[in-house]
Amino acid sequence: MTGLVALLAVVTTFAMSSSDAGRDRADRRLQAGVEKFALRYQQREWWAPALELCRKAHENDPTNVEVLRNLALCYGGSGDAQRFEQCTQLALRLDTEQLRRGPPRPGTHRSLARTYRVIGDEDRKVAHLNQALKVGRR
Repeated sequence: MTGLVALLAVVTTFAMSSSDAGRDRADRRLQAGVEKFALRYQQREWWAPALELCRKAHENDPTNVEVLRNLALCYGGSGDAQRFEQCTQLALRLDTEQLRRGPPRPGTHRSLARTYRVIGDEDRKVAHLNQALKVGRR
Protein backbone atom coordinates (compact mmCIF):
# COMPACT_ATOMS: atom_id res chain seq x y z
CA MET A 1 0.00 0.00 0.00
CA THR A 2 2.80 2.44 0.89
CA GLY A 3 4.48 1.72 -2.43
CA LEU A 4 1.26 2.50 -4.28
CA VAL A 5 0.90 5.83 -2.48
CA ALA A 6 4.52 6.74 -3.27
CA LEU A 7 4.04 5.79 -6.92
CA LEU A 8 0.88 7.88 -7.10
CA ALA A 9 2.72 10.86 -5.56
CA VAL A 10 5.54 10.57 -8.10
CA VAL A 11 3.15 10.29 -11.05
CA THR A 12 1.09 13.26 -9.82
CA THR A 13 4.18 15.40 -9.29
CA PHE A 14 5.50 14.51 -12.74
CA ALA A 15 2.15 15.29 -14.35
CA MET A 16 1.93 18.66 -12.60
CA SER A 17 5.46 19.68 -13.49
CA SER A 18 5.21 18.62 -17.11
CA SER A 19 3.16 21.66 -18.12
CA ASP A 20 3.66 25.39 -17.55
CA ALA A 21 0.22 25.68 -15.97
CA GLY A 22 1.01 22.82 -13.59
CA ARG A 23 4.32 24.36 -12.57
CA ASP A 24 2.68 27.74 -12.03
CA ARG A 25 -0.04 26.15 -9.90
CA ALA A 26 2.54 24.27 -7.84
CA ASP A 27 4.62 27.44 -7.38
CA ARG A 28 1.56 29.39 -6.21
CA ARG A 29 0.64 26.67 -3.73
CA LEU A 30 4.20 26.60 -2.38
CA GLN A 31 4.22 30.40 -2.03
CA ALA A 32 0.87 30.31 -0.22
CA GLY A 33 2.22 27.66 2.15
CA VAL A 34 5.33 29.69 2.93
CA GLU A 35 3.19 32.77 3.69
CA LYS A 36 0.76 30.74 5.79
CA PHE A 37 3.47 29.28 8.02
CA ALA A 38 5.21 32.65 8.30
CA LEU A 39 1.98 34.11 9.66
CA ARG A 40 1.61 31.27 12.14
CA TYR A 41 5.12 31.85 13.49
CA GLN A 42 4.49 35.58 13.53
CA GLN A 43 1.31 35.15 15.59
CA ARG A 44 3.32 33.18 18.16
CA GLU A 45 6.06 35.82 18.06
CA TRP A 46 8.63 33.24 16.92
CA TRP A 47 10.51 35.89 14.98
CA ALA A 48 13.47 33.90 13.64
CA PRO A 49 11.46 31.30 11.67
CA ALA A 50 8.82 33.88 10.72
CA LEU A 51 11.52 36.20 9.40
CA GLU A 52 13.17 33.41 7.41
CA LEU A 53 9.89 32.45 5.75
CA CYS A 54 8.90 36.08 5.09
CA ARG A 55 12.27 36.70 3.45
CA LYS A 56 11.71 33.65 1.25
CA ALA A 57 8.21 34.86 0.34
CA HIS A 58 9.62 38.31 -0.48
CA GLU A 59 12.33 36.78 -2.70
CA ASN A 60 9.63 34.91 -4.61
CA ASP A 61 7.33 37.92 -4.94
CA PRO A 62 9.23 41.19 -4.28
CA THR A 63 6.33 43.52 -5.16
CA ASN A 64 3.71 41.81 -2.98
CA VAL A 65 2.70 44.50 -0.49
CA GLU A 66 1.13 42.01 1.94
CA VAL A 67 4.40 40.08 2.08
CA LEU A 68 6.30 43.35 2.64
CA ARG A 69 4.02 44.25 5.56
CA ASN A 70 4.54 40.83 7.13
CA LEU A 71 8.28 41.13 6.62
CA ALA A 72 8.17 44.56 8.29
CA LEU A 73 6.28 43.12 11.26
CA CYS A 74 8.92 40.40 11.62
CA TYR A 75 11.73 42.95 11.53
CA GLY A 76 9.88 45.09 14.04
CA GLY A 77 9.26 42.11 16.31
CA SER A 78 12.89 41.08 16.16
CA GLY A 79 14.03 44.64 16.98
CA ASP A 80 15.37 45.70 13.58
CA ALA A 81 13.82 49.18 13.28
CA GLN A 82 15.81 50.13 10.18
CA ARG A 83 14.59 47.19 8.11
CA PHE A 84 11.06 47.65 9.50
CA GLU A 85 11.15 51.20 8.13
CA GLN A 86 12.56 50.09 4.76
CA CYS A 87 9.82 47.49 4.27
CA THR A 88 6.95 49.78 5.26
CA GLN A 89 8.25 52.60 3.05
CA LEU A 90 8.52 50.23 0.08
CA ALA A 91 4.98 48.97 0.73
CA LEU A 92 3.71 52.56 0.84
CA ARG A 93 5.57 53.42 -2.36
CA LEU A 94 4.15 50.43 -4.25
CA ASP A 95 0.58 51.19 -3.20
CA THR A 96 0.98 54.90 -3.91
CA GLU A 97 2.27 54.08 -7.40
CA GLN A 98 -0.77 51.85 -7.90
CA LEU A 99 -3.04 54.77 -6.92
CA ARG A 100 -1.28 57.09 -9.39
CA ARG A 101 -1.73 54.61 -12.23
CA GLY A 102 -5.47 54.66 -11.49
CA PRO A 103 -8.31 54.25 -11.62
CA PRO A 104 -8.83 54.47 -7.85
CA ARG A 105 -9.66 51.09 -6.36
CA PRO A 106 -10.96 50.32 -2.88
CA GLY A 107 -8.42 47.51 -2.51
CA THR A 108 -5.47 49.85 -2.89
CA HIS A 109 -6.83 52.17 -0.22
CA ARG A 110 -7.45 49.19 2.09
CA SER A 111 -3.89 48.05 1.50
CA LEU A 112 -2.58 51.50 2.38
CA ALA A 113 -4.74 51.47 5.52
CA ARG A 114 -3.21 48.13 6.57
CA THR A 115 0.29 49.51 6.04
CA TYR A 116 -0.49 52.63 8.06
CA ARG A 117 -1.86 50.38 10.80
CA VAL A 118 1.47 48.51 10.89
CA ILE A 119 3.31 51.84 11.07
CA GLY A 120 0.98 53.06 13.80
CA ASP A 121 -0.46 56.05 11.90
CA GLU A 122 -4.12 55.82 12.93
CA ASP A 123 -5.19 59.05 11.17
CA ARG A 124 -3.92 57.98 7.75
CA LYS A 125 -5.30 54.48 8.27
CA VAL A 126 -8.79 55.87 8.88
CA ALA A 127 -8.48 58.32 5.97
CA HIS A 128 -7.69 55.49 3.54
CA LEU A 129 -10.48 53.31 4.90
CA ASN A 130 -12.88 56.20 4.30
CA GLN A 131 -11.48 56.63 0.77
CA ALA A 132 -12.00 52.91 0.15
CA LEU A 133 -15.65 53.27 1.15
CA LYS A 134 -16.09 56.36 -1.02
CA VAL A 135 -14.49 54.72 -4.09
CA GLY A 136 -16.45 51.53 -3.49
CA ARG A 137 -19.78 53.38 -3.56
CA ARG A 138 -19.19 54.85 -7.03
